[in-house]
Amino acid sequence: MRIIEFRGKLIDSDDTWVGGFYSNKCSRHFITNIQGEHEVNPDTVGQYIDVDDSKDRPMYEGDIVMCWEDEKDIDLEPDGIYEIGYCGEDDDPSFTLLDYDGLSECNPITHYKLIGYIKVVGNIHDNKKVKYGYDGIE
Repeated sequence: MRIIEFRGKLIDSDDTWVGGFYSNKCSRHFITNIQGEHEVNPDTVGQYIDVDDSKDRPMYEGDIVMCWEDEKDIDLEPDGIYEIGYCGEDDDPSFTLLDYDGLSECNPITHYKLIGYIKVVGNIHDNKKVKYGYDGIE
């Protein structure tokens, strides 16, 4: 069975992320995990997409990723920089790679995961402008 997990930034912090189960109570938003219940900024909440990047880091809605068609090319400019976004309907939920330049073209995450290389380099909340060469999260 798939566990649906979320992450969000603490309401009283600019840089502390927490992950766990998400709930909305009386217009307040919470992530609950083994450490307790944490109030989070609802604008920063993103769902784990049940796929990890090529370095086995979990990927969440709102992450920024760089993608290459071939792993041997990772020292070169990436084939694309994308935002992981929700792209589905209530009865058919899914996540996709959205062009980071503001276009809404959908690209399959599994394409890069299976035959290429995909690397999380930030997220839309901490890294408003990610450019090639950003070392990101190691």
